[in-house]
Amino acid sequence: MGHPLALQTEPARVPRRPGRTPIVVAALLTALVFFACHGGIPSFPSEFLRDDTTTCAQPNPVVPAVRTDITDKNYNGLFRNPEWRAQAAERLGQSVRINTETFDYLRDMPPPKEGKDVEERKGLEEFRKWLEETYPLVHKKLSLEVVNRYALLYTWEGSDHVSKPLVLCSHIDVVPVSQSSVDQWTYPPFSGHVDGQAVWGRGSVDTKNTLVGIVEAVEALLAADFVPQRTVILAFGYDEEISGYNGAKFLADALLAKGLKDNVGLLVDEGDYKIPCSHLIRAMNYLSTARIFCLLKGPGIQSQMGSTFAQIGISEKGYTDVTISLSTPGGHSSIPPPHTNIGILSKLITELEAHPYTPELLDTNPFLASLQCLAEHAKDINPWLRAAIRNYKKVRAPLVKYLAKDSATRYMMTTSQAVDMMSGGVKLNALPEFSSAAINHRVATHQTVADVEAHLVVTLLPIAKSYNLNFTTIDHTNTTHSHHQHPDSTAHLVVETYRGALEPAPISPSTGPVWDTLAGTVRRVAQDDWVTLGTRPENTRVGEQSVFVTPVLMAANTDTRHYWTLTRNIYRYDPIRENRIAGIHTVNEHIAISEFIASIAFFHELIRNWQELAQ
Repeated sequence: MGHPLALQTEPARVPRRPGRTPIVVAALLTALVFFACHGGIPSFPSEFLRDDTTTCAQPNPVVPAVRTDITDKNYNGLFRNPEWRAQAAERLGQSVRINTETFDYLRDMPPPKEGKDVEERKGLEEFRKWLEETYPLVHKKLSLEVVNRYALLYTWEGSDHVSKPLVLCSHIDVVPVSQSSVDQWTYPPFSGHVDGQAVWGRGSVDTKNTLVGIVEAVEALLAADFVPQRTVILAFGYDEEISGYNGAKFLADALLAKGLKDNVGLLVDEGDYKIPCSHLIRAMNYLSTARIFCLLKGPGIQSQMGSTFAQIGISEKGYTDVTISLSTPGGHSSIPPPHTNIGILSKLITELEAHPYTPELLDTNPFLASLQCLAEHAKDINPWLRAAIRNYKKVRAPLVKYLAKDSATRYMMTTSQAVDMMSGGVKLNALPEFSSAAINHRVATHQTVADVEAHLVVTLLPIAKSYNLNFTTIDHTNTTHSHHQHPDSTAHLVVETYRGALEPAPISPSTGPVWDTLAGTVRRVAQDDWVTLGTRPENTRVGEQSVFVTPVLMAANTDTRHYWTLTRNIYRYDPIRENRIAGIHTVNEHIAISEFIASIAFFHELIRNWQELAQ
């Protein structure tokens, strides 16, 4: 049963008559094979473009029915008041001025329970105090539990102790600013400068925008005397940028201790920030599949191919780093062997890059659901591609081959491997005795960390044998395996998997009442106008009326990795438009004030709609 406030789901189009199906399939196959080999986009007569099915039906926008006075006061009033918006933007700027950079080396330095901590974390305590001073109602009405020194767990207790709670997540930390780039910033990176149009500085988009947006929404609801029926929980970690093992992991443990295993109704965290599509398209050929990937890359709101899509992450690729280490006898460089240590390591790396993972587009891959939404709702998509996606079961292999031509879409269908670091040798006239390389993998949804480890063994074993290398692997469970031993060899090849290896995330549902509530709220807010100022009645909405919600696969990982045991309804979404933000993880990070206000409005309405969900 869907949300009681939502109208019936917009029906999918009635399937057209199959018509000349064999001819259609043959034409599509021919075209796709041609494209996979030669590129370009064909034109087909309309009779060849009949499709079998259509998908990606859209839930209608969900508008809260209870306490319509709050809609008038906040959603249509306060959030459009120029003075209040300026004050809210200033508060976001204040949060940016508190330096909460986190660094990789802190991952293995958990904070002490009490006493002096490292200087790098001093901003976290300052941030908590700022929240307490800035949002008095939140800290009066909600209970706050400080977890593992700096993580913040707020509970807004509802009167209904049976229904499952809503959990809203974000993180306090930000990625470091390179000192070599400081002079490239329009405004200093921690100035929190507000120029009347945007808020500038590190964290303004990733992701103090969402954290402050959540707290602003709760403060506004409390000011309107809103009392939740269902419990709302705010979970703010402090080391997401270094995998969340001291923040979100401890928050998850605290929630489990409250009896919330498989007992959270909905959990929403940040999405995946990427460069604007316009930048990517300019960097690639016009006919590149980058146009497809732009629409589907990361959660947020993007307008492409004549339509606007709000993208909700329903899964994440897995992650693991692997280190290849090679030890060989040393000696003087004047009498080198046919292949030095570094030369053999180079051969091993070359062999890996010559054997990439094979792309597959399985029915369970969220990327397929994204493609289907594209085929259903993108006005300007080429008809042949629309037909190919709709008939993907009949043309799957050539469609995959075509999509795999571009690395952007390829890695939505397969595991990526990237050799990112190498070291070896200490002196020019000394043969290297040790060298190593580090390889980053983003694991496809249909594969596992064990598949990656098996691929490495199969690929590297022939090289190990040809060079008489003793070959050992240490897998992600810290188990050692011997694959080749040569009695006369003193050369050793060791392949070790990072202990924090992460399997692909469970795939959250993209149908049902929880999805309809979330997606309906997304459409309600995303289709509204957050640029125009001034109070106006609900029935005079003048925003965009055709924002389509699509599920997507995220290549990056978030703190949600630690929350899998709480619920199957984990979603990643940023209520911001890609052309109104900039500078994620680089210089000149900033967000338009209108997008920050839209973020507040989204969390405000999601909290309200969650109270009215019928389950």
